[in-house]
Amino acid sequence: MNAPHTPARTAVHGLQVATELFRFVEDRVLPGTGISSERFWAGFDAIVQDLAPKNLALLAERERLQVALDDWHRTHPGPIQDMPAYRAFLEQIGYLVPAPGAVQVSTAHDDAELALQAGIPPGVLNVVHGGEMAVNAICDHKDIKAISFVGSTKVGTHVYNRATLAGKRAQCMMGAKNHVVVLPDAPKEQTLNALVGAGFGAAGQRCMASSVVVLVGEAREWINEMAERATTLKVGAGHDKGVEIGPVISCAALSRIESLIASGIEDGARLVLDGRKPAVPGYEAGNFVGPTLFAGVKPGMRIYDQEIFGPVLVGPELLPGSVGAGLSFPPLLLSPPPPQAVRPISALSRPILKRRLFVCMVVPSIQSLINARPPEHHDG
Repeated sequence: MNAPHTPARTAVHGLQVATELFRFVEDRVLPGTGISSERFWAGFDAIVQDLAPKNLALLAERERLQVALDDWHRTHPGPIQDMPAYRAFLEQIGYLVPAPGAVQVSTAHDDAELALQAGIPPGVLNVVHGGEMAVNAICDHKDIKAISFVGSTKVGTHVYNRATLAGKRAQCMMGAKNHVVVLPDAPKEQTLNALVGAGFGAAGQRCMASSVVVLVGEAREWINEMAERATTLKVGAGHDKGVEIGPVISCAALSRIESLIASGIEDGARLVLDGRKPAVPGYEAGNFVGPTLFAGVKPGMRIYDQEIFGPVLVGPELLPGSVGAGLSFPPLLLSPPPPQAVRPISALSRPILKRRLFVCMVVPSIQSLINARPPEHHDG
């Protein structure tokens, strides 16, 4: 029997590299890159040194799991009779692990890098990692004069309380159920186009999406026209030409959105436009949801109380003669700017506030907010 062929190897930077591979890198890969042979192999060696122990640990873990599985099946031959017990065994040995939380995609590092490329001086925009300790440090630091936050109600309330107690101005937008109140004298065409874009753009997956539209008076008759405009939006892969609504971020997100839509129907809301299961040729297994529009929604329904984070726009049912009594707006905690910085707000806002309404204000500059003396205490 012939001995197995052992390829020639070349020693480089403490590594034994197949000579054929070494020559390929040296003669065909590196020329013209500006990367020296020493730098390349030093970097490659660092990668090997970093990953080799991790790979060995993974192989050892795989062997441990295989031995445990083999032992169990030898002890319990034949078809599995007690599935709950088998699942408990798999969890005990670490073969089954808890499902991870919802996927979150962040471009914070890319944003900071692009800002530097655009000419913003280093140190002006900083990405800070960390949990509660990092948040508290920002809230407490004497050189930080103002804080703006977008996120959950629990965290936002903590940020607001801690920042204002430290004498800082704080703006905390929480809950992400952003309400748009449309009065009957609003310009119809412009308003409908804006509502469709704000409600369904980016597949509703942005924290400032307008997910609730409160149509007042005669504006309530616009709901069907809004649905007609929404049906013209093209759903598909984001890189395809003309697509206006891409897929949602994951299968779990798709399942959750469809579940909330179904709950709205079960709770008695009127489904004006159903965007579930849109036809997207070539992407039949994609995570797509088309524009979805509800009317007759009431507080207490899951589609009103919960953030859907999808292309779903809900219209609450209003009592005759009311602008929004009984609605529960998402909380906005805002330490007030100086009086000269805010233009008068219409008295129409007064009767609709059961909690808090996000009212757009015209502010001369952020510097006027930072320089103004903060209040001793403010509840929001």
